[in-house]
Amino acid sequence: MEKRVIYNNVAVELGVKEFSIICMLMKRPQKIFSKEELESSLYGWNEEIESNVIEVYISNLRKKLEKKIIKTIKYMGYKLEIS
Repeated sequence: MEKRVIYNNVAVELGVKEFSIICMLMKRPQKIFSKEELESSLYGWNEEIESNVIEVYISNLRKKLEKKIIKTIKYMGYKLEIS
């Protein structure tokens, strides 16, 4: 099941997890979300996930939207870059 967002007047299809991440970032654009915060919001306690799953979703979002829209804060996490 995919979700759709409008970015720069263009409809962009996102996966459910990608959509959840971008919604979190948009709701609190000044907050830096750690990888662990994003993981815990997407997965249940007993779900097994790969160690790089958040990096993969962030990379996909950057490809689908725009590379600079999500900023990596070294050693801390990710935040929405508002211009």
